Amino acid sequence: MDASKRQALLWTALYGVAILAVFPQELRHTTGVVNIEVPVRVFDADRFVDDLTIGDFEVLENGKPQKILSLYLVRKTKVEREESPAEPAPTPAAPAKAAPETVRNFVLIFEVHDPMPKIDQAIDYFFREVFRRGDRVTIVGPRGSYHFRQETSDRIRPADVARQIKGKLRKDIIAGSVEYRRLIQDIKDMEKLADAGSDAAERAIENDIRQLRDRLTVTDQGIRQLARQLKAQEGRKVVFLFYEKEEIPIPGPKYSDSANRGELDRPLDFDAKEIEKLFADASMTVNFIFLTNSSTGTMDITDVRPGERHLMDLSPSFYGAFREISRASGGTTEASANAMASFKKTVAASENYYLLYYSPAEYKADGKFKEIEIRVKGKSYQVSHRAGYIAD
Repeated sequence: MDASKRQALLWTALYGVAILAVFPQELRHTTGVVNIEVPVRVFDADRFVDDLTIGDFEVLENGKPQKILSLYLVRKTKVEREESPAEPAPTPAAPAKAAPETVRNFVLIFEVHDPMPKIDQAIDYFFREVFRRGDRVTIVGPRGSYHFRQETSDRIRPADVARQIKGKLRKDIIAGSVEYRRLIQDIKDMEKLADAGSDAAERAIENDIRQLRDRLTVTDQGIRQLARQLKAQEGRKVVFLFYEKEEIPIPGPKYSDSANRGELDRPLDFDAKEIEKLFADASMTVNFIFLTNSSTGTMDITDVRPGERHLMDLSPSFYGAFREISRASGGTTEASANAMASFKKTVAASENYYLLYYSPAEYKADGKFKEIEIRVKGKSYQVSHRAGYIAD
């Protein structure tokens, strides 16, 4: 296939927000019986514990013990071991149960304002080392979303996908960075007028700061849509959210005190606790990669007298919310200036896991959130899993 045809096929595969096929979220082995699926990761320090049996686990729903129906050990897309309590050997009349669906749905979200080489390396690594035939991949950038459709994966080389995605993502990030820099320059241009007592200039500066503050593409509507789409998918659902630390210049002594700076702090436009429940219900694992470097310090904001400008970090509220969302989904949080190193670490932590199934003893479709707790008997291992599900 020549380069032009390959590129045309790729851009047929990459388009807008993915329209995803609908599948049932819970496995139903028996009519009227709801079996809850819980991906579980168990670590002893940094080592994944792979020798546990079904008898090593205990499950509680809303504090009440539950009977475990089956347990699978999965590495990447391969089921390595299956176990059910006191299950008879399969016969022609009662064949063995089918293995769970292990197709993987990956979503990579880039909430960044600096086209850093380490992000390019992370994308190359993903398509070279992580991506496998049959995986579904969605890339969400600052200005658009792109979906790699399963049926084209046999006809396009992963390296070609990575190259095209890097190019598109870089353009998106640079376009967003232009607006970012324009707002910062506007703040600088208005400072002298504000210092001279211009109320209009001061209001313009505050408006520019608010625009900088409100530039997030991760919105309430977007993350709710993501939860709905991934809940409808079979198989493993893994999200990697790259978020770059945001610092903005705050002019003049007025905003140096916490009382006045507080009015410019970033308010989250979503209820983090509610989003935790939606993500847990979708049985997706959210891995949060907080990039601690910030390009703001290179934007020529130091050419003023000391004390006239301060840097305000907008990251804490967003970081805190997504750290908790990651925890509630059974994912990990990494904070580092190195996107590539953090990505490799979170990938390694997410590729091996147990799939545990149980049927709630007193299931009732009441629309309420049911809390799940999974323990390893007699051990102090670190156990990660989704926090629960919505009984609907």
